[in-house]
Amino acid sequence: YHRGDSVGLPQPVQGKHVLDRQVEWKTNRMLDRKKLSPWFVILSLVALVVVYRVVPHPPNFTPVAAVALFAGFFFRNRIAAIAVPVFGMLLGDLMIGFYNWKIMLAVYAALVLSTLVGRCIRSAKVLNVACCSLASSLLFFVTTNLAVWLFASLYSPNFGGLAACFAAAVPFFKFSLAGDLVWTAAVFGAYGLASSAAVVRWFDARRLSADN
Repeated sequence: YHRGDSVGLPQPVQGKHVLDRQVEWKTNRMLDRKKLSPWFVILSLVALVVVYRVVPHPPNFTPVAAVALFAGFFFRNRIAAIAVPVFGMLLGDLMIGFYNWKIMLAVYAALVLSTLVGRCIRSAKVLNVACCSLASSLLFFVTTNLAVWLFASLYSPNFGGLAACFAAAVPFFKFSLAGDLVWTAAVFGAYGLASSAAVVRWFDARRLSADN
């Protein structure tokens, strides 16, 4: 089912306890979103992308893919989820300068793909997030290097040129993969801490109002 739909789900064959767990998961996600201001999340993610686009950093060790993955996970609206990393990337490009527009489009398309991968994360468990982060890294690597081979005029337009392009990119992929995993852990970890605190405050407020 699509994340963000109503709680009324078909009765699973396994039994009522499975449905209860699904309802509990969706309720917790609703509480997290309700208590975490969407605008605060948007501004934080965009600022993170922009800052690490303009400050010195190791090659490809940036939070861009992690932000796209988290935006796909957090925002129920698909347009909003895609807009956050794309807008942050655009602001960064405005500051540091544009390049080959065809390759730029491929980079932005890869960000959209990462966002869509993030929408597949039903639960922010370590294994789920790590697998999606790896998938996002691979998609970004393949998409952007195909664009370099096609549009940069650096490699011959045949299989040999394609192989040479990817071979030249492999040493940089380790930085991308490490950066994606580290930043994904940081972003989702911050979300877990913030949402846990928000849920605790929500229940405390309900308990205080009930006592009064």
